[in-house]
Amino acid sequence: MKKFRLSLLPLLLLTLALILGGCGADSSDQGTPTTSFGMRGHQAPDFTLKTLEGQDITLSELQGKPVVLNFWATTCPYCLTEKPHVNQFYAENQENVVVLGVNLAFQDDINDVKKFLDIANITFPTVFDETGEVTMAYRVGGLPTTYIIDKKGIIQNVKMGAIASKSELDSLVAPLR
Repeated sequence: MKKFRLSLLPLLLLTLALILGGCGADSSDQGTPTTSFGMRGHQAPDFTLKTLEGQDITLSELQGKPVVLNFWATTCPYCLTEKPHVNQFYAENQENVVVLGVNLAFQDDINDVKKFLDIANITFPTVFDETGEVTMAYRVGGLPTTYIIDKKGIIQNVKMGAIASKSELDSLVAPLR
């Protein structure tokens, strides 16, 4: 029995590392956007998720404008530091660009999310991935991860790690305008 438990130890450690490594994307990587698992240049996976208010948002219905799709969780410190920059970008660009936060609700307590959104004064829409299906469809390997999707629904850029400034987000979206 002891031998059996020891043989499971590496598997358990790997699983724990993957779960806790969610915030492992280094915020010091402020260079060029990275591509994530070959998603760049492909159709963005469609989804329908709910906001806190219970409104359904379907990605394919947002076509016609560029979309900034930002995956985050309240437990990720880099996610929290980038939110003011994303919020500022949204405030200045909401007429021409859709900004949509995707909270990993399967990792977060919904009450913590509500408190965070209120305290941080987040004004851009946020939907909740309660099952993790959307996160898996986008192959999110670390948090935060931001997808820049063009007007036709094609992923043009993937930024792993925190958005360091509003101007960084401006430069990621600028080619799509």
